[in-house]
Amino acid sequence: MWEIIFIIFISKKDSLRYNNVKPFNTVIIKINRNHIIKETVMKKPIVLRQRYIPAEVIDITGDELVFRSEELLVTKWKPIRQRADISGGISFTFLKEGYKVSKFLGPSGEFKYWYCDIIKVLYDEKQDKYTLVDLLLDVKIMPDGRVEVLDADELAEALKNNIISLEEACMSLGILDKILKMAYSGKFPPEICLKDY
Repeated sequence: MWEIIFIIFISKKDSLRYNNVKPFNTVIIKINRNHIIKETVMKKPIVLRQRYIPAEVIDITGDELVFRSEELLVTKWKPIRQRADISGGISFTFLKEGYKVSKFLGPSGEFKYWYCDIIKVLYDEKQDKYTLVDLLLDVKIMPDGRVEVLDADELAEALKNNIISLEEACMSLGILDKILKMAYSGKFPPEICLKDY
């Protein structure tokens, strides 16, 4: 028995040509004498997390990729450093909105709180690589609705020491305002974050 295998990576431009297969997926077509089998496999990008304080870049590509589109990455993860209070979580990176919403889970998998990282997203299409630049401000939202803004002192320090640009600081504050308005109007978290994955 012979078999021919075609592997086709679907770019944004190619999406319509291949029967509306979503971009960033890989289509595997297997042909033998009796069958043609088409499988669609989600392509996993490189994902880096860049921080200003402390200055570091962490490769988080190892997180489990659950969903991918041009607007959203959904990943499941375990803490980089082991923690007694957190077993892991699921993150929703809104690539065009500039924030990542993470659902933190306790030791028994129970919901603990929502955590929002404000980020700048850099994408290298050639390498299929996302760099999520941490813009320092974070928001923590507890199950009872309490809202905490975190790391404003880090943003002030970074601005004073020219670690972060004025443009990035303004971007961070603008996204913070958007998240707080969502939280105070009862529109947080975004609906997609409530789905089961």
